[in-house]
Amino acid sequence: MSDEEAQRSEGQFAESARTTQTIATRLVGLDEETAAAVAAERGCVFRVVRRDRVVLPVTMDRRSNRINATVVNGRVTAVEIG
Repeated sequence: MSDEEAQRSEGQFAESARTTQTIATRLVGLDEETAAAVAAERGCVFRVVRRDRVVLPVTMDRRSNRINATVVNGRVTAVEIG
């Protein structure tokens, strides 16, 4: 991959991640099931990476349409993109 292609790819990732971040911020405060459904409706992948202080095993690959959520007592309390 050329430097130009790499920069274009990174730019596309960043743009997609900004869109996903907008969706993700709206999930905070929702119950897990509703948050997962809303994410799916908008074409995002939803996964819980931490539940009630327990860190769950996850892959380390980056995806601009994936929302990583922290869930406490059944509610989304924090989100990250990747």
